[in-house]
Amino acid sequence: PASATSTAESVTFGALTGVERCCTVCAVDVNGDALSGTVLANLESFLQAQREVNFLVSVISPTFTPISVTATVAALPTASINAVQAACVSALRSYLSPANWGGGNLTPPTWVNETTVRYLEVAAILGNVPGVDYVQTLLIGPSGALAASDYQMPGVVPLPQVGTLSINVVPD
Repeated sequence: PASATSTAESVTFGALTGVERCCTVCAVDVNGDALSGTVLANLESFLQAQREVNFLVSVISPTFTPISVTATVAALPTASINAVQAACVSALRSYLSPANWGGGNLTPPTWVNETTVRYLEVAAILGNVPGVDYVQTLLIGPSGALAASDYQMPGVVPLPQVGTLSINVVPD
């Protein structure tokens, strides 16, 4: 089993791989987008030049899944319907951004292998938008498969992308 130790922290990867001395890196750009073929090849060449003898290094791209959200939210009586709608869309765009997903918006950026878009987390994000009183209805998932449940993203190193955001804001 592979393991590594750093100052005051120990990480063990035993169950994640059956191949000794093998490392796979999945990289995205600062916006969370896939790297171009040239940049991916340059990264792999750089890592190959840095590796120890008999170590294997691979570089791959993530699997992107466009996540759509359809919701109806009730606005507070004093809130502007248009401002609430724009703020809801902005909050969802930030949450579903592959650059922010799994901790990319933390300082310093970290990565947590979060492969599920959580239904109640999306509801909480909408419910916390200034001017929103409550969320009336909510469906999430890939286009054509929206549901009122968590969505498990498929693929290797799955990341969300913003799909269709249909946010209806009604007065309370």
